[in-house]
Amino acid sequence: MTILLIDWHESFIFGLAKTGHQFYVVEPKVLGMTRIDGKDSWQTNYRPIPSNVHLISELAELREVVHAQKTDLALAIAFLDMAFFKHLPIPKMYFPITVFLGEFSTLGNLYPEKQTEIYEYIRGLLPNYFLAFTTREVMEKELGDSKLPAHVFDTYNAIPLEDYGPYVGDIPKVLRVGNFLKEREEFNYSLFSEVTKDMPHTILGNNPHLPNARIADDWDDLRQALCRHRVFFATNSPRYDFVVTTAQLEAMASGMPVVTTPYPSCVIKDGENGFVSSDPQVLRERLLTLLDDQELAVKLGKRARQTISEMFNFEKYKSEWNKIFNLAFESFIPRRNSFKPIIEEPQIELEGPLLSGIDGESNQGIAHALRTNRIPLVMHPKQGRKTHDKLMAPILDYFKTLEIAGQSLLHTKPAPFRLVSPFDGHPKALSENTKSITYLPWDYGALPKSWVSLVQNGTVEEIWVNSATEKKFYQAQGIPEAKLAVFARGFDPERLNPSGRKLHQNFANRFVFLFVGTTGLEEGGNLALDAYIKEFKPADNVALLYLATAESASLFKKLESLSHTGTCADIAFATTNSIDTLPLFYRMASFGIVSHCGLNFPRFLPHFIGHALPLAISGYGAGLDIQRWGTYHAIPTSTHFIDETLFPEPLTGKPFLGKPDVESLQRIMRYAFEHPVETRIRGLLGRKKGLEELAWRRVAQNIVSHLNGKTRKQSEESVQLNVLLDHQESEFWLSNGIVHSLYDEWEQTRGFASKSLERNPNNLLTKAVLLEANAALGSFETSLFSEILSMKDYSDVVFLHLVKATEHAKTEESLDKLLQNRKHPYQHLLAALGLYETNRHKKAIRVCRDVISNHPDAEAHAILGMFLENEDPEEAMVHFEKAFELEPYLRYLEPSKSSPERRLHDWSRTPE
Repeated sequence: MTILLIDWHESFIFGLAKTGHQFYVVEPKVLGMTRIDGKDSWQTNYRPIPSNVHLISELAELREVVHAQKTDLALAIAFLDMAFFKHLPIPKMYFPITVFLGEFSTLGNLYPEKQTEIYEYIRGLLPNYFLAFTTREVMEKELGDSKLPAHVFDTYNAIPLEDYGPYVGDIPKVLRVGNFLKEREEFNYSLFSEVTKDMPHTILGNNPHLPNARIADDWDDLRQALCRHRVFFATNSPRYDFVVTTAQLEAMASGMPVVTTPYPSCVIKDGENGFVSSDPQVLRERLLTLLDDQELAVKLGKRARQTISEMFNFEKYKSEWNKIFNLAFESFIPRRNSFKPIIEEPQIELEGPLLSGIDGESNQGIAHALRTNRIPLVMHPKQGRKTHDKLMAPILDYFKTLEIAGQSLLHTKPAPFRLVSPFDGHPKALSENTKSITYLPWDYGALPKSWVSLVQNGTVEEIWVNSATEKKFYQAQGIPEAKLAVFARGFDPERLNPSGRKLHQNFANRFVFLFVGTTGLEEGGNLALDAYIKEFKPADNVALLYLATAESASLFKKLESLSHTGTCADIAFATTNSIDTLPLFYRMASFGIVSHCGLNFPRFLPHFIGHALPLAISGYGAGLDIQRWGTYHAIPTSTHFIDETLFPEPLTGKPFLGKPDVESLQRIMRYAFEHPVETRIRGLLGRKKGLEELAWRRVAQNIVSHLNGKTRKQSEESVQLNVLLDHQESEFWLSNGIVHSLYDEWEQTRGFASKSLERNPNNLLTKAVLLEANAALGSFETSLFSEILSMKDYSDVVFLHLVKATEHAKTEESLDKLLQNRKHPYQHLLAALGLYETNRHKKAIRVCRDVISNHPDAEAHAILGMFLENEDPEEAMVHFEKAFELEPYLRYLEPSKSSPERRLHDWSRTPE
């Protein structure tokens, strides 16, 4: 029989190979995965490769094996395997060497609200498999009340005695064998450390956080350690349904005594073939006794070896496995001749770090959206998994990704396009039939030369970037425009929305600023903090929630010193990077700060947008793309060159970042605080625009449309850097003009707008800003007003500046003309906002009612509710309720009914 399985455990497969069958063993790298020890291929220092084991190291070879029907049985030895093998039309068997409930209790704790759904998904896979378990207890817990038939092994593992021993025990040290002992709760390393304190001991295995541990040189090195060390010590947690670890069985087979904690499958009997206790002091005494008494160690070790001979007899093991293999094969209906390859060709292969948290969210979103659009998709999930990685993307999505990856093996051809993660280094084409596309967000202007060469030598067919501005800078570095496409980071509207807004008691009835990110060069955390400290004092009813996505000792020290001065407004500091806990913080905030300094699309920007948070956003890189929506406050940002020695490889030129203006950010924050109605409306309109452009489904549709219509023409035209920087300066002056118009500094506004027009004379937004500034200074230019109105299309922000210009000039005729000339209802609402902000409340309310009568809309009801909060609170509540009926997430706009809060004296307290 020929058996297919995945290489999760060399020692188990090495023993299984002794049954005499042929084995195709898939190395984890084929699936884009790594094992718990960080390895993605067979480790010969763990076990040599048996002659009847054939390693599969390439996806193309695995596809060939499946299509040629070279295997008789797929053996899943981890519950991840069940998803991958699900659609293979061959007999399948599930025998978990890492028990589902034990492993899942670690992973599932990260997402307790998803556990039921994940349990149901995994247990839904079980009927596709012949089921076999080590013990009846494990079977009952694994299967629950499903009543599925299953086999329980008498001898699930065996250790050929001739491979181990003879035991000498001449090294009076304690031995522990295992990988990542400290990180895996099931191995209870804290107890091991407590008991063996000041005791000579050796730890063998991959344990990077244990300085006294080492990896065995090879199998002979491991066997020598088992023969010569005095005693083997195991501290397995009783909470986990463990089978006896292979390392412990090998120790016993060597004739080595074992001291262990009790657990369900324990085969050590206290005082007979080793010692068992859960008392740390007793365990310590037993170890010290054996270290002092070699004769006793030899005596107990002989009995342990005898236990292996009786309970883990190799002949019984071989016989039972062969019987089970035959039962599994015979249980499969229909037989292999029903195999029918899928003829349709999938459109996309996606490879990305789907379990690496926030950074993997873009790929996860694309995958999710493509699946929901029923787009054929092949997945290669690069995960770089850590045992206790708190940043993992939702686990259920990962299982489904593996299922799709396995199903893709049935396709007759590989996909024509492969999208490769930005975190994989130099991408390699899957095959000559596959065009590699690389998603390479970049912050620093000048590109690594190696990236450019990947395009020039044909390894990469195309590069995808996050923003139109970023694309221009790539062109300036020698990447042809035909090789570039823009797909911004998207968001899941179902998960990222303002529903369930919940204020911490310390933030109730306060205006809360939120920054998410780090103090890194490109993220601008220090700028946000400095602007807040300079602008607000303890008397202001505000708070800053600084949500750090990485530990920062310098930031913590700075905040700690501020907490003792009493000179700045309250600051709360928290550290999190989980895409499942972040929404709790977004829902506490009134206003977001995205003082990003890089070209790339800030990874948390879609989160702000999805939660309808109004923003101050840098006028740089992707910030320019979002600013053109006209819904957010722009921070003027200039170009700032940085030290190229900071980069590990040569760049195409001198790297640069943006430098947002701190004083402008201060004024924007003050303006937002003093104009809460406009601030909230800007957030609402921003989310509306975000749904049109950044929702996962929209991003996926754009990608599919692009790939299906992609041409192979290449353009060698490139844009010169000085032209781009000139464009950047034009945007800088425009941003300055917009910012200064917010707080009525009209001379400065006019100066900035004029300079911007010198560089970009056709920019409608600049013209609208100049029109407003001149109107505020007593000169309303009717001809310029008419020119802008005559344009076929203009943005909401252009419309808003036109409204304010007419208000300054007090020209009712122009205002009526403007309202008649609106392009869509949201410009009507912006006109109402302009009226309201200039104290024409009644007219603002009439305009808003007109929108509702002609275009019933949730946001219109919410905005009218805000206008009526002080005029007629009861009617305001009616409109809030109507808005909630139409869009449940708008519930968060309802006025707070919380009792007055206590001031936040302990800034370091994490909001709950």
